Amino acid sequence: MSCKFSIIIPVYNVEKYLKTCIESILNQKFTDFELILVNNGSTDSCPSICEKYAQSDGRIKVINKEKNQGLFMARKSGIKEADGEYIVHIDGDDSCTEDLLSALNENINEYEPDLIIYNYKRIDENDNYVDTNISPLGIGKRLFIGDDKKDILKKMIETHKLNNIWIKCAKKRIYDEVETSEYDEVMMGEDIIYSIMMLKNSDRVLTTSEPLYNYRINRDSASRRMRTKYIYDFLKTQKYFFQTIESLNYDDLKRLFVRKYVHSVCNYLMKLHLLNSFSQYKKIYLDAKNSQIQKTIITYKRKWGFANTASWIVCNPIFYPISKLMAKLYYKSV
Repeated sequence: MSCKFSIIIPVYNVEKYLKTCIESILNQKFTDFELILVNNGSTDSCPSICEKYAQSDGRIKVINKEKNQGLFMARKSGIKEADGEYIVHIDGDDSCTEDLLSALNENINEYEPDLIIYNYKRIDENDNYVDTNISPLGIGKRLFIGDDKKDILKKMIETHKLNNIWIKCAKKRIYDEVETSEYDEVMMGEDIIYSIMMLKNSDRVLTTSEPLYNYRINRDSASRRMRTKYIYDFLKTQKYFFQTIESLNYDDLKRLFVRKYVHSVCNYLMKLHLLNSFSQYKKIYLDAKNSQIQKTIITYKRKWGFANTASWIVCNPIFYPISKLMAKLYYKSV
């Protein structure tokens, strides 16, 4: 049965917060929605919590996965089953304001957007208010039409604050038009893939500084744990980002992108000293060196003087002892 909104929640071992998350949706003032809970192989009480709520409310669907396949695949499973005109994403350890759907519906009726990007508050582990995010897109509302969305893409390069999928509401047709199987195994940074895909395929994008989402500062979340695989996920997602900039012919954004990319690679390599031997590290920086983006940096070195230096820093073996020393000083935990 069709509805206005499909709300998708990937669930993995968040029993402490899941009830709060679900209740924040069931308490919405706007009630024309379905809630899709994707149990991503949870080993705690999350499966029973999901089933209990599904039995008490016909708007709730539960998708059970035998093992954790990552957020990308969890969201993808939910999207496949969604019947709503618009899709909203919420993480299982977060929540939303009771005005989320009513505010989105009002904006849809007034502006007819393909994509809405809204703001968020930060809360602590006990649901106490911490602060409200300062949106890099400014205060109030703004409608971006056609190539005006280039300004949003620029802000996505400059700051991570716009990369999260849980501050975006998009028409389901946008997801249906894109093949994403290449990224099924991505475990970190999947928000970038979806966010850029939604932006690229939207003709009308509405942004609002109204905080409609509650992001929980959770020290145990996956994003706070470093793994070797994450740098490979990073290289893959950044390749998609760069390809999008090229496909849209936004040549002036390439230099800005490369600056941020090199900084991020250096940061990852520093962090990896906390986990890896030199042989593991060597393989990683060689893979980074041989990536498409790194080759592009070298291609542009004549036009962008900084790029030659940047590529040397990332790709030269001497970076290992230098960055190891930097890691000791910066992270203080080697």
